[in-house]
Amino acid sequence: MAEAKSTRPAGHSDKLRGASGFLKAIANEEKSERKKMRKNNSKKTDVRTEAKNQAEYYLDLARAMWPQDESLARRYVHIARQLAMRHRVHLDPRTYCKACGVPFIAATLKVRQERANQTVLYACRKCNTQRRIPYTRKTERSAQAGLDRQPGPTKIRRLKKRKE
Repeated sequence: MAEAKSTRPAGHSDKLRGASGFLKAIANEEKSERKKMRKNNSKKTDVRTEAKNQAEYYLDLARAMWPQDESLARRYVHIARQLAMRHRVHLDPRTYCKACGVPFIAATLKVRQERANQTVLYACRKCNTQRRIPYTRKTERSAQAGLDRQPGPTKIRRLKKRKE
Protein backbone atom coordinates (compact mmCIF):
# COMPACT_ATOMS: atom_id res chain seq x y z
CA MET A 1 0.00 0.00 0.00
CA ALA A 2 1.44 3.38 -1.03
CA GLU A 3 1.56 6.22 1.48
CA ALA A 4 -0.21 9.44 0.52
CA LYS A 5 1.98 12.54 0.65
CA SER A 6 0.77 15.40 2.77
CA THR A 7 0.19 18.73 1.04
CA ARG A 8 0.76 20.68 4.25
CA PRO A 9 3.90 22.75 4.65
CA ALA A 10 6.74 21.37 6.72
CA GLY A 11 6.40 21.91 10.43
CA HIS A 12 2.63 21.35 10.57
CA SER A 13 1.62 18.16 12.29
CA ASP A 14 -1.22 15.88 11.31
CA LYS A 15 -3.01 16.79 14.55
CA LEU A 16 -3.89 20.20 13.15
CA ARG A 17 -6.90 19.61 10.92
CA GLY A 18 -9.91 21.66 9.90
CA ALA A 19 -10.75 25.21 10.98
CA SER A 20 -9.67 24.73 14.59
CA GLY A 21 -6.38 23.25 13.39
CA PHE A 22 -5.81 26.31 11.20
CA LEU A 23 -6.41 28.62 14.17
CA LYS A 24 -3.97 26.59 16.28
CA ALA A 25 -1.36 26.88 13.56
CA ILE A 26 -1.79 30.66 13.47
CA ALA A 27 -1.52 30.79 17.27
CA ASN A 28 1.73 28.78 17.15
CA GLU A 29 3.16 31.13 14.51
CA GLU A 30 2.23 34.14 16.65
CA LYS A 31 4.02 32.59 19.64
CA SER A 32 7.17 32.07 17.60
CA GLU A 33 6.98 35.67 16.34
CA ARG A 34 6.67 36.92 19.94
CA LYS A 35 9.78 34.95 20.85
CA LYS A 36 11.62 36.56 17.95
CA MET A 37 10.45 39.99 19.11
CA ARG A 38 11.84 39.30 22.58
CA LYS A 39 15.17 38.48 21.00
CA ASN A 40 14.95 41.65 18.90
CA ASN A 41 14.30 43.68 22.05
CA SER A 42 17.70 42.67 23.36
CA LYS A 43 19.16 43.78 20.03
CA LYS A 44 17.33 47.08 20.43
CA THR A 45 18.90 47.68 23.84
CA ASP A 46 22.29 46.82 22.37
CA VAL A 47 21.74 49.42 19.66
CA ARG A 48 20.67 51.97 22.26
CA THR A 49 23.70 51.41 24.46
CA GLU A 50 25.93 51.68 21.40
CA ALA A 51 24.19 54.92 20.39
CA LYS A 52 24.59 56.34 23.91
CA ASN A 53 28.29 55.45 23.93
CA GLN A 54 28.75 57.06 20.53
CA ALA A 55 26.87 60.22 21.60
CA GLU A 56 29.01 60.51 24.73
CA TYR A 57 32.11 60.07 22.57
CA TYR A 58 30.99 62.98 20.37
CA LEU A 59 30.37 65.12 23.46
CA ASP A 60 33.89 64.30 24.70
CA LEU A 61 35.25 65.28 21.29
CA ALA A 62 33.31 68.54 21.46
CA ARG A 63 34.79 69.36 24.87
CA ALA A 64 38.29 68.61 23.58
CA MET A 65 37.83 70.64 20.39
CA TRP A 66 36.23 73.72 21.98
CA PRO A 67 39.48 75.71 22.55
CA GLN A 68 40.71 75.11 18.96
CA ASP A 69 37.54 75.23 16.85
CA GLU A 70 34.20 76.37 18.29
CA SER A 71 32.14 75.61 15.18
CA LEU A 72 33.44 72.04 14.98
CA ALA A 73 32.68 71.53 18.68
CA ARG A 74 29.11 72.75 18.14
CA ARG A 75 28.80 70.38 15.20
CA TYR A 76 29.88 67.46 17.42
CA VAL A 77 27.25 68.43 19.99
CA HIS A 78 24.64 68.59 17.20
CA ILE A 79 25.61 65.10 15.99
CA ALA A 80 25.44 63.73 19.55
CA ARG A 81 21.97 65.22 20.04
CA GLN A 82 20.75 63.78 16.72
CA LEU A 83 22.02 60.32 17.71
CA ALA A 84 20.31 60.55 21.08
CA MET A 85 17.01 61.67 19.58
CA ARG A 86 17.06 59.04 16.83
CA HIS A 87 17.64 56.18 19.26
CA ARG A 88 15.64 57.72 22.12
CA VAL A 89 18.58 57.87 24.49
CA HIS A 90 18.82 60.32 27.38
CA LEU A 91 21.85 62.62 27.47
CA ASP A 92 22.96 64.31 30.67
CA PRO A 93 21.60 67.89 30.62
CA ARG A 94 24.78 69.15 32.30
CA THR A 95 26.99 68.34 29.33
CA TYR A 96 25.86 70.93 26.77
CA CYS A 97 23.74 74.05 26.30
CA LYS A 98 20.39 73.23 24.74
CA ALA A 99 19.97 76.71 23.27
CA CYS A 100 23.27 77.32 21.48
CA GLY A 101 24.90 73.86 21.37
CA VAL A 102 28.03 74.74 23.34
CA PRO A 103 29.69 71.91 25.26
CA PHE A 104 29.87 72.75 28.94
CA ILE A 105 33.45 73.15 30.14
CA ALA A 106 34.84 75.50 32.78
CA ALA A 107 35.15 78.35 30.26
CA THR A 108 31.56 78.13 29.04
CA LEU A 109 29.67 77.27 32.23
CA LYS A 110 28.69 79.03 35.42
CA VAL A 111 27.27 76.88 38.24
CA ARG A 112 25.38 78.19 41.26
CA GLN A 113 23.51 76.39 44.00
CA GLU A 114 20.13 77.83 44.94
CA ARG A 115 19.23 76.55 48.37
CA ALA A 116 15.80 78.18 48.49
CA ASN A 117 14.59 76.29 45.42
CA GLN A 118 16.82 73.25 46.03
CA THR A 119 18.16 73.55 42.50
CA VAL A 120 21.52 73.87 40.82
CA LEU A 121 21.67 76.68 38.28
CA TYR A 122 23.68 76.02 35.12
CA ALA A 123 24.24 79.20 33.10
CA CYS A 124 25.82 79.25 29.65
CA ARG A 125 28.35 82.04 29.28
CA LYS A 126 27.85 82.26 25.49
CA CYS A 127 24.10 82.82 25.25
CA ASN A 128 23.23 83.47 28.95
CA THR A 129 20.65 80.68 28.98
CA GLN A 130 19.94 79.42 32.47
CA ARG A 131 18.96 75.90 33.34
CA ARG A 132 17.78 74.82 36.77
CA ILE A 133 18.23 71.18 37.69
CA PRO A 134 16.63 70.09 40.97
CA TYR A 135 18.47 68.13 43.59
CA THR A 136 16.77 66.27 46.39
CA ARG A 137 17.75 65.78 49.95
CA LYS A 138 17.33 62.57 51.89
CA THR A 139 13.67 61.70 52.17
CA GLU A 140 11.86 60.18 55.13
CA ARG A 141 11.58 56.88 53.25
CA SER A 142 15.33 56.58 52.83
CA ALA A 143 15.81 57.45 56.51
CA GLN A 144 13.31 54.77 57.54
CA ALA A 145 14.99 52.21 55.30
CA GLY A 146 18.36 53.05 56.81
CA LEU A 147 19.76 54.32 53.53
CA ASP A 148 21.04 57.61 54.92
CA ARG A 149 24.57 57.96 56.25
CA GLN A 150 25.33 57.19 59.85
CA PRO A 151 26.85 60.05 61.87
CA GLY A 152 30.63 60.05 62.18
CA PRO A 153 32.57 59.93 65.47
CA THR A 154 32.84 63.72 65.71
CA LYS A 155 29.10 64.14 65.30
CA ILE A 156 28.48 61.47 67.95
CA ARG A 157 30.73 63.31 70.44
CA ARG A 158 28.87 66.58 69.82
CA LEU A 159 25.51 64.90 70.32
CA LYS A 160 26.71 63.36 73.61
CA LYS A 161 27.89 66.77 74.87
CA ARG A 162 24.50 68.30 74.09
CA LYS A 163 22.69 65.61 76.06
CA GLU A 164 24.89 66.22 79.12
